[in-house]
Amino acid sequence: QEPKQGFPVQTRYTISSRVDRSVYDKESKSHKIIKPTEKIKKLFDDANIELKKGCVKEIIRKQNDTFIRKLHKYFTYLLEVRVIDGSEDSGSDANDRIVSSIYPYFDSKKVAGTKERLLPENGDANGSYNIARKGIILIDKIKLRERLSQLLEESGKDLKWNNNLEKSLEKSLTEIKDQDRLLAIMNEWARLTGREKLTNVEKEEKKKFCEFVGNITISKLDWQNYAQRKDIVEKQRQKLFFLDRI
Repeated sequence: QEPKQGFPVQTRYTISSRVDRSVYDKESKSHKIIKPTEKIKKLFDDANIELKKGCVKEIIRKQNDTFIRKLHKYFTYLLEVRVIDGSEDSGSDANDRIVSSIYPYFDSKKVAGTKERLLPENGDANGSYNIARKGIILIDKIKLRERLSQLLEESGKDLKWNNNLEKSLEKSLTEIKDQDRLLAIMNEWARLTGREKLTNVEKEEKKKFCEFVGNITISKLDWQNYAQRKDIVEKQRQKLFFLDRI
């Protein structure tokens, strides 16, 4: 089934438990590496469950709460990406790694010194990278607001920008005289968020446009649109690469 417009382009992923994960050890007051596969296999062995493709789902449903809680805990390990290795020097890339359990299983340790060096090499770099990407979204919103403000002023509309003004903004758009210029602004929004080019100012698309421009914060839907599309992410990387060299 094709994903709805505005939702993540990719909705199915291949996930593996054969990755390193870290947990904080209270006794040693440091992080230690664990192997989720070993944890999950032992849990199933203790419950006398044979791991066979296609039959696990129904068997799991019959297990007690303790089993379910442990399985859930081990699965949440896979959703984490930051791995802190207490055996490595603090502050080094080896001490603070990014390891994805999603195919193709990105590992920042394997990136260092390769042609993929532009990708994050540690947890701090990954956090900074995504903060910068959010900054790009905000800049895009502000630029659209500036163009829209000029158009509203020319139509005699004095709109005070603040958060959560989607409804009042949507009403104001219907009173803009130059609908062709409004369509051009909306098509820039469509390009930024990976939508199809618009041929007219449709009500449903106008509502989504107002939700995007009217709220200066980064919503979950904003992040999905910007984070899921490979072409948009590549443009963001190019911008960050350029800014890094100014």
